[in-house]
Amino acid sequence: MRFRKKESSDQTICKPQRPGSDFFPGSPLVVLEGRKKAVLYDCKKILCYAPDELILACGKERVRVVGKDLYCASFTCGTLSVRGAIDSVAFVEREKI
Repeated sequence: MRFRKKESSDQTICKPQRPGSDFFPGSPLVVLEGRKKAVLYDCKKILCYAPDELILACGKERVRVVGKDLYCASFTCGTLSVRGAIDSVAFVEREKI
């Protein structure tokens, strides 16, 4: 018996979706992989980019990543990957940026 994939014009091949999107809609999701990598979902914009600090607009929040030798490894479809020696990740108020 052979199976055929149903083809339709309204079928989406790949839809970006972040993990946990059902739990906190509209809130950014931050995933730390040790102190070397952070992945942030729902990122809209890089507000500040320096080797020791990144400030990001994610969802309705601002997220600050502090460390050494930080760099943006990738930024596609609202998913941003930061690599380097990460010291802290914090949500900051817009006025304190």
